[in-house]
Order: sequence, then structure tokens, then C-alpha cells
Amino acid sequence: MSFNLDSWKLLAGLGIIQYGMQLIEESVEALSRRASKRIIRTYTQGRLRSIASGAFVTALLQSSSAVSLMVPAFVGARMMNMQNAIGVIMGSNLKVFLAMARTCVQSFRMHLDPNPAKRIDQAGRCLL
Repeated sequence: MSFNLDSWKLLAGLGIIQYGMQLIEESVEALSRRASKRIIRTYTQGRLRSIASGAFVTALLQSSSAVSLMVPAFVGARMMNMQNAIGVIMGSNLKVFLAMARTCVQSFRMHLDPNPAKRIDQAGRCLL
């Protein structure tokens, strides 16, 4: 199997992503009003608040990718600063990690083998 990297397709894809992000940023900036700016700034004001907001919004949307795409648009529209944006993205990633860890622990408890060597093997597979 050969890997052929077409640099023009790569550049075109990156250009389309950049153009899409620019459109999202302009749309958010056009739609942003004082009330929405105040709400976003209030809920992302401190480090812990921004992390909790990121986890909550990710749980609500069920998509950390959507949160990771919306946050830079909010920063570009000057609705939140970069420090709070980093906290929101950290909260989003934290929520995904906790959901994965909970699923891993639950599956590990359900299929617990009495053989200790197999338990260690199951735990290792669960973490991968």
C-alpha cells in the first residue's frame, strides 16, 4: 500500500477549513448582542467557571468537537478572552475523559474474570 500525499489537496482542505472558520466568526460577531456577550462572559469569568462551563456545554451538545469549533469563533468575535477559552476547551476534554473512564470502569466491573492474571490483562485493555 503506497501513500501518495497530494499537497494541493492538503492546501485546499486547509483553505476550506480556514474559510469556514472565518464565516463562523463573522456570523457570530454579527449575531452577538450585549445580552449574549454578557451571558458568555459571566459563565466563563474564572478558571473553574470556564472549565465547568466547558464540561456542561459538552454534555449538553454531546460533542467536544462542536465546542472546540465554537470557542475560537467566540474569541474572534471578542465575546470571551483566550484564557477563558482555554478553560472551556479543558472542561470539554475533561468531560470526554470522565465519560470514557466511567464507561471503562463499568465494562471492567461487568466482565471481571476470577483469574488475577486475566484481570490485569483486562485492566490494560480497558486503558488502551
